Amino acid sequence: MMFVLMRYLLQDGYHWRNAIVDSFFALMVAVISLMIFDTIWILILIVLVLIGRFGKQNINNRYEKAITFMAVCILQMIILFSTTYIFRLILFLFKREFNLNLAISSGHLLVIAISVSELLITMITVYLIKKYNEKLQILKGIINDFEIKNQIFIMILGMFIALVTVLVISELQRVLSSILGVLIVVFVLVTSLILYQMIIFIKSYSIRQEAINIRRQNVQLNEYMTNIEQQYTEFRKFKHDYNNLLLSLKTIIESNDSEQLKSYYNELSQQTLSTEHNDSQILIAVDKIINEPIRGLLIQKFFTARKMKMELSVETPDIKIDISNHVVSMVRILGILIDNAIEYLSENLEYEQLVKCAFIDHQNSIEIVIENSANELIDLDQIFEQGYTTKGEEHGLGLANVSDLVHKISNLFMSTQLKNNKIQISLILEKEK
Repeated sequence: MMFVLMRYLLQDGYHWRNAIVDSFFALMVAVISLMIFDTIWILILIVLVLIGRFGKQNINNRYEKAITFMAVCILQMIILFSTTYIFRLILFLFKREFNLNLAISSGHLLVIAISVSELLITMITVYLIKKYNEKLQILKGIINDFEIKNQIFIMILGMFIALVTVLVISELQRVLSSILGVLIVVFVLVTSLILYQMIIFIKSYSIRQEAINIRRQNVQLNEYMTNIEQQYTEFRKFKHDYNNLLLSLKTIIESNDSEQLKSYYNELSQQTLSTEHNDSQILIAVDKIINEPIRGLLIQKFFTARKMKMELSVETPDIKIDISNHVVSMVRILGILIDNAIEYLSENLEYEQLVKCAFIDHQNSIEIVIENSANELIDLDQIFEQGYTTKGEEHGLGLANVSDLVHKISNLFMSTQLKNNKIQISLILEKEK
């Protein structure tokens, strides 16, 4: 049972080859158990736990294997003692005697009862693991995100050592089986309470850490917005001085007959008008968005695109767009998608150097569409998978992060389509009533 449960908890599935290997190990354990005392077995288990915790594997794998191993061992021992006492209770109902000798004299029945009980409990446990696998993965993700594996390990280790201590002392001091039974029942009740409290602790801790992270991110976003506004103010001052210089240059040119100088001035003026038009367009568009962090993000990405000699076009409706919920996540998602589009175009100069970002207001939702030119051979089924990239080993996490963030927001949906060498990613955020 131990090996089966460990495989189900540590692996994605179970194969018939696993059953052969597990049966072999179970047989070896059974043979060794005939040669050594239970106390020595328990000491061996403790050594295995410590090896699993301090081995050479990745720290996360070490914690996961050690915690799983201890939890399964605790369950195994509880099942063994519970089955023994239930079997004695059944014998008492039939023979009106509740003693260990009677159970030992019916050893073959006891072995069958323990085997059947373990098989049934293993099947039930595997069923529960499959049924609640999604919740288990969420819980595992919370533990990983907030780095509390060490605390969980210490808690489970404490429970494991407590049970081992009870069993070792009982064997050395020849404690009556009835007293041992009471101790086991008390241990099970205390363990259940600890597990319940542990789950509450994990949830409370995760909520607290998430609130701290959101507060920290909001502070960073406000600082970021202030910095962007300062940069843009400096840029407008420079542009104002630049226009004054052009005006003074125009006066000099008008008094000079140099055609080359006039041509140069006209070209420079056209570039200035184009820049002013683009600046005005982005300012008018983002002014429709009632959200400072998203406005600041779009302005910053606009200048990033210009620095890389491409254009970021932002389109908004005539009415105000209000994105007041999930602000931090939406900023992260939009930032990653726009950055990905800019990076892709910078490495594929044969395509039009234009990224479009459109905000569309529907009756019950807000749609955000990001579009750029792309190769039609891109596999849309893989671009949001972890590690998929066309930009080298150091990339491949951005779009996977987008997928994770979208899945965490219940009223946010994402779709992707590729047509006529244009990739279009749509985010639909349902309005909260």
